[in-house]
Amino acid sequence: MSQFASSRDALQFLVGRIVSEARRQGVPLSEAERNMLYFSESGSATPGLVVADLDSERESGQAEYEEKIARLIRSARNNARGEASLWTDAIAILSKEDYYLLVMIGRAGGPDDRTRDLLLLWVTGLAVVLGLFALFHMADRAGLPVQTDSLRGILWTAILCVAGALALFGAFARRRAEALLRRLAKFLLGG
Repeated sequence: MSQFASSRDALQFLVGRIVSEARRQGVPLSEAERNMLYFSESGSATPGLVVADLDSERESGQAEYEEKIARLIRSARNNARGEASLWTDAIAILSKEDYYLLVMIGRAGGPDDRTRDLLLLWVTGLAVVLGLFALFHMADRAGLPVQTDSLRGILWTAILCVAGALALFGAFARRRAEALLRRLAKFLLGG
């Protein structure tokens, strides 16, 4: 059962949290920027909205605006962990329609991104190590000479690579490290 009676209520909740966070941080939001939070391709959520103002505002700094709102969304979600289910419910309701706000919510990422990415890193590392074990096992069964010392060396190298990837994850900016690890996982998993 939804915690919001309509998509309009869900939108009001999200916009209210974003505007409150902007006030809390002292980040200025123009009237046009606030109105853009309500924008929908269907127009259902934009009563009285002056579309010409939105178009000129969007063309002049759309990427900067989206990043500004994404930062506010991340901060608002982090500061209101007790409202996680409300945020999730509101976003799910809005996802049934075409709201511009969903673009910025997507840029902000979810609270589970870091956990998911770390899990992806561990799974990738485990797959590499298991792949090496399987390779050496198949070589042994095929009667190919496998030296224990070289096996140990390769396994330690794989383990150190996984540890290095974890260090990269923590040392670099989170987004950059996640992008690097995603590319690595995609390469290793052939996706």
